[in-house]
Amino acid sequence: MHMRIVYFCLLWIFSSFLLLSAKDYTFSLGSYSVHLSNDTLTIENDVIRRTWLWNGGSLITTGFDDKENNVCWKVSNRHPDLSLPGEAARGTDGEITAELIPGSLQYVAHVRVTIQYKLGELEIRKILKIYKQTPAIATEIYMRGKAAQTWVTPLANAADLQNIETLTASTQNGKVPVMDQLVLAGKHWKLEAVEFYDITDRFNTLVHKTNALLYRNALYRGNLLFAENTEKGSGFFMLKEAPTSNIQLRYPNGDFMTGDNTLQIIGLGIDSVDLKSSEWTRAYGYTTGLFRSGEFNKLQALKKYQKQIRPFLADRDEMIMLNTWGDRGQDTRVNEAFCLNELELASKLGITHFQIDDGWQAGRSANSAYGGTFRNIWDNPDY
Repeated sequence: MHMRIVYFCLLWIFSSFLLLSAKDYTFSLGSYSVHLSNDTLTIENDVIRRTWLWNGGSLITTGFDDKENNVCWKVSNRHPDLSLPGEAARGTDGEITAELIPGSLQYVAHVRVTIQYKLGELEIRKILKIYKQTPAIATEIYMRGKAAQTWVTPLANAADLQNIETLTASTQNGKVPVMDQLVLAGKHWKLEAVEFYDITDRFNTLVHKTNALLYRNALYRGNLLFAENTEKGSGFFMLKEAPTSNIQLRYPNGDFMTGDNTLQIIGLGIDSVDLKSSEWTRAYGYTTGLFRSGEFNKLQALKKYQKQIRPFLADRDEMIMLNTWGDRGQDTRVNEAFCLNELELASKLGITHFQIDDGWQAGRSANSAYGGTFRNIWDNPDY
C-alpha cells in the first residue's frame, strides 16, 4: 500500500511537471539557433550564447557563453530576469516563436524571438533580437492587462550619499521593477557606469563616468554599465535603451543596482497605472552583451551592436552637428554673412551638419530675443 501511494505521488509530480513545461521548439538558420527543450531555452549566433530556465515564459538566465573567446559564465539568478513588484515569479501560458527579419532600408537582417506569457492578469511580450557576428542580445518589452500593485514608489534623494544604504535597500526585495539581472561568480569585478546629459542650455559636461568595484550594494545612474572580471579578462555590458537619466519617466532614482555579485537594470519607464487591457504599452528596452578586457575591446563590442540597430548610412549615422544656439545670441545674429562664416569655421573642425536653430523662419516664437509667443503659432499660416 505504501509503495502504491509513493508511485501515484511520483506520477502526479511528473505529470504536473509536464503540464508546467513548455513544448519543445527549434528554429535554426545558419549560425542562428533558438532551441527550447526540457524547460531550457538557448538563443545563439556565431559569437554568443545565452541560456535560460523557461519558467513558463518568465525567463531566468542560467548561462552566458562567449563563443568567440571561449569564455563561459554560469549565472545563478534566483529570480526572473524581468521581476515586477507584487507579481508571481513563474509565468503561465508561455509561447515562443522565432523568425528571420530580412535586411531592408529599415532593418539589418536579424533573428527576432517573440516570447509571450502571463503573470496573473498581466500579459507580457518580450522580443529578443540577435544579429550576426554581434556579441549581444537586445530586448524589447511590451505589457498589457492589470498588475497586482504599483511598481514605482518615490525614493530618497539619490544625491544624498549618506543614505546610500537606505536607497539600495529601497530597491531590493522586489520594490522596483527589474528589467534584466545577472548573478555572477567571482570577486574581482570592476564597474564603469556611464551617464549622459542632454539639455545643453544647462549642461556643458555631457558624459559622466563612475568607476567602482562590485563590493557592496550600490545604485548607479546612466544608460551604460560595463562590468569587467579581471580574473577572466572579460565581462558584460548592459545598455539601457532609454532617454537620459534626468528625464526618464517613472524613474526609481537609478538605472543599475549592483551588489552580492549581482547586476540589475532597473526602471521600465512605465508604472502599472500606465497599462491598458486592450493595448500593448512599450517599456524601455535594453541590450546585454559580452566583451574582452581593454578599452578598445569593450567599445568595439558595444559598437558592433549599435551598428545593427538600423542600416548604416555614413551621412546620417556618423554626423557631427553644429547648432547656432550655442553662441547664446539667440536669433539676433542669424543672417547670410553669419551663416557663411559659421560654415567656414565648421569645415575646419570637421563638422558635417550645420543647423540654424532660430531666426530663419517667418514669425517669432517666445525664444526670440526680439519678443514673440508660442500661442497658436501652428495655426498661423504666416509662421
